[in-house]
Amino acid sequence: MTEQEVRYAILQAQEKAEKGDVISQHFLGISYLGLKDYGMAAKWFEKAAEQGYADAQMRLGLQLYNGQGVIEDKAKGIEWIKKAAEQGYARAQFHIGNFTEDNLKSAEWYEKAAEQGDADAQYELGLLYFNGKGVPKDNIKAGQWFKKSGDQGNEKSKEFLSKVIADALFDQPEIQNQRNAAAHKFYMEGNHKKAAELYVEMADRGNAVAQYKLGLLYSLGQGVINDSIKSNELISKAATQGLKEAKDWLEKEELERKEREEKECKEREHQEWLKTEDGQKWQAEQYRLKEKKRKKEETQKLLWKIGRIAALLLTVFSIIMIFVINGISEQVDNSVVISLLLFMIIPFTVIYFCEGIIKRIIFFIVGVGFAILILSIFNNFPDYAETPFLNIMCISYIISCVLAIINVKDKY
Repeated sequence: MTEQEVRYAILQAQEKAEKGDVISQHFLGISYLGLKDYGMAAKWFEKAAEQGYADAQMRLGLQLYNGQGVIEDKAKGIEWIKKAAEQGYARAQFHIGNFTEDNLKSAEWYEKAAEQGDADAQYELGLLYFNGKGVPKDNIKAGQWFKKSGDQGNEKSKEFLSKVIADALFDQPEIQNQRNAAAHKFYMEGNHKKAAELYVEMADRGNAVAQYKLGLLYSLGQGVINDSIKSNELISKAATQGLKEAKDWLEKEELERKEREEKECKEREHQEWLKTEDGQKWQAEQYRLKEKKRKKEETQKLLWKIGRIAALLLTVFSIIMIFVINGISEQVDNSVVISLLLFMIIPFTVIYFCEGIIKRIIFFIVGVGFAILILSIFNNFPDYAETPFLNIMCISYIISCVLAIINVKDKY
């Protein structure tokens, strides 16, 4: 109807309404409500309400409750709506259910409206059964009311009906095991966030394995924010259900907690003892021993450096002696000199620079053995003029090899 047609209908009903015709009074209230003239709507709703017209009582109550066209008065508004509800008017019963803070009483009013086919009341009643508020949690009843409401086009009821069906499926152990297996697969692939989402799904339904695994994720901060309190809560729930892994984890945590406390206690006692006279003496002695150890290490390091340098210098000296021998001898040719140099330089270089212990020992035996062999050969010829020089060269080389193998490269 156009606004002009509504105003014409109002004129037609005016006379009857003024004479007390309750239907006309209610009609005028509805018409003025459509024209958004809330003051006039309230006036005519009140006249019809006083005659016991349930819909007018409810609409007047809503206007008073919301302060729409009248001074806001929630108590009086609820009073009018309740009068309509007590007459069995379904829509008023739904509104009383909304305004009642006690879930149990809300459920009673919703049920009365729902049984009369009110889709919103059916949805709200289903929601109470789904969440277990005011009534025992009952997914079957919740599903029945959501179905009835959804059949009337309530989209929210259709959405919750699918949740009820999902809950019914997820309550099956086989489905829960499959979801947990999928979560574990995601975790092993490194997708911790997706694993946590699936574990949350099952943990909320009381699955002990999911509670335990989710608790571990909270403990490690993987896929969820690190939260030790939440972790302990979840694992405790799993342990309460008898899950051995959860019990073992809690026992381990308790043992570690006690060990930490004992350690902290001992540390406090130790700190207190350090403040005593005996503690001060002990600290002084520890400092003295530490200084002694440090000086010893510094001395050893210095000796190591000296040993390394001495080994190198002695080898260089041995090489020089070869050239000295070559210079004073008429019997030593260049090939002998080169052979001597190779048999000295190669073993020493390996002993001096190589880090492998076996290789160093092998070349140490070769080098020292070579030097001893020369000593034994030429000492059998005491008249040989170069023998003293060869003795000095070999002994110098043997000492350099000993120093090199004792003062190894990677010691400091």
